[in-house]
Amino acid sequence: MTGVTHLPELPAWRCLVAQALGQFCQGGLEKVVLARRSTLRVEMPPSPLALMAASRQVNHRCFHYLMAWSAHEAFLGSSPERLYHLDDRRLDTEALAGTVACDPDPRQAARALDVSGPEIIRLRTVQHLRRGIQGDLQHADDSLCLALLQPTAAFIQRHEPFARRWYAGSAGYLTLDESEFCVALRCARVSSHHI
Repeated sequence: MTGVTHLPELPAWRCLVAQALGQFCQGGLEKVVLARRSTLRVEMPPSPLALMAASRQVNHRCFHYLMAWSAHEAFLGSSPERLYHLDDRRLDTEALAGTVACDPDPRQAARALDVSGPEIIRLRTVQHLRRGIQGDLQHADDSLCLALLQPTAAFIQRHEPFARRWYAGSAGYLTLDESEFCVALRCARVSSHHI
């Protein structure tokens, strides 16, 4: 690696977090997930396929996706969050929340959250609460499902100093019979000597 930059830099990031916390205290926000873009400069153009293989080795219980334009240009990620799965008119979605750091002891991690109903999804460094939601649609409509289920980002659009582009959007597939999308989290854009 030859260098790294962050947007926003740490002082501006702290101000953004303080601003979001202020909105919570005033009742203007119920939930927000802020982002900080890091750009890595590397000597050799990275292989998106090698990055995806490495991610799959350590990020279990995730949706893995890769869109490649060439051997060294791609968008890829490993997301823990399903947006929805639609099979004919059967819709499966989920609410993923309650993220906390994982305890190294699996027995302690299982007791870290006292909840009934939701399932605890333990990932490599964090764990989430997940509650599955199912239903039957009158009409299968992927455009409507994407529009209604994709998280909104009004605070983020006003205050983050960069455009997220595909980050926190949707990644998935469509066929005539079924479709499945995840929220594009834990992702990277690979381009020549930058990640």
